[in-house]
Amino acid sequence: MHLRFGTLADWAGPGAAGKLIIVGMFGRIIDAAGVRPIALPPCYLVAMFEAESTEGARHVCSIQRQDMDGRDLIQPMTATVEFVPQGPGRRLSAHVFTPLFGLRVPTRGEYAFRFLQGDRYRGSVPFEVIAPPAT
Repeated sequence: MHLRFGTLADWAGPGAAGKLIIVGMFGRIIDAAGVRPIALPPCYLVAMFEAESTEGARHVCSIQRQDMDGRDLIQPMTATVEFVPQGPGRRLSAHVFTPLFGLRVPTRGEYAFRFLQGDRYRGSVPFEVIAPPAT
């Protein structure tokens, strides 16, 4: 099992025929308010995983939010990853879209959501919080 794709988005959900609908993808948040801690906007963590059929169709992952030094900022969240077949001889695929509401980071900088299956790293979705551009 590995992370094939991941992003933050304004909204994400299931579409027809196993498609994933993603609206407003982003990886950068502008801290215009200057208040600490910095509130992240309501958003979704979106991930697409692939696995071989021999790995099984259901896995539980923990999702950690870490700062640029690898420190955990919140208790890990848990996501169940349900894989579906994509056709003969093809890898299994799974979509995860987790709503994120009320999350905060201590300061501007680089962060990441890391996916772990047990103690095995499966991929990460980086994002950054920056100052507003100079006008």
